Amino acid sequence: MKVVFISNFLTHHQVPFCLEMQKRLGDNFKFISTVKIFDWRLKLGFKDLDNEYDFVVKAYESEESKELAKKLTLESDVAIIGSTTDELLEERLKQDKLTFRYRARVFIFPDGFFKTVFNKERLKLFYDRHIKFRKNKNLYMLCANAYGAKDFNFLGLYKNKLYKWGYFLETNKYDIDKIIEKKEENKRIELIWVARFIKWKHPEVVVKLAKRLKKQKYNFHIKMLGTGKLEEKIRKKVKKLNLDDVVEIVGI
Repeated sequence: MKVVFISNFLTHHQVPFCLEMQKRLGDNFKFISTVKIFDWRLKLGFKDLDNEYDFVVKAYESEESKELAKKLTLESDVAIIGSTTDELLEERLKQDKLTFRYRARVFIFPDGFFKTVFNKERLKLFYDRHIKFRKNKNLYMLCANAYGAKDFNFLGLYKNKLYKWGYFLETNKYDIDKIIEKKEENKRIELIWVARFIKWKHPEVVVKLAKRLKKQKYNFHIKMLGTGKLEEKIRKKVKKLNLDDVVEIVGI
């Protein structure tokens, strides 16, 4: 069986899954990277993982790579698709090949529905990706978070074809008793938040948490790691609420 996983570029979230697939399928598994990693991600400290694994096909690198990516997309028995051209998807579905799209939620923000419906470009893109092939029996949706199924059910799409989707994340096993002992040694509770300072990561919730914990006189300290458009706003909010002593914004 040949399996292909198509996405913008390889991320650290996808690596464990890809390694497991390579372990099971060997050369019959390929990851197709459709675009080079964005510069802003590199500036945030992310690695360009496309160059670190031999199962990656960089479709953006050359015409030869692009043709190989096209061939793999059309010929593989199973395709997991995050990003590809609608023409390739349509051609694959005409062959009745098992195909999975994956997505987090449809409407990240409350006004996402209206921003899609009343924007011709977004509406066309949504139609091409999720409505155009809705009757195909071999097209399924993998929901990459807790809200995807709710959104697609609301729209009446992928009926009885929605599945939970998560990468094979590596886990560490710890001795619980030792952790509890260590915890009891610490007089101050240390918390850490790692994300981008953007609207849908909700850094403001951390500030609300800090305000509440401080009011209840807990001995704690929160580190916030990351950067983004809201970083300066959160810094000002922390200062305004006199939380400087319990909240430390590290940045990157």
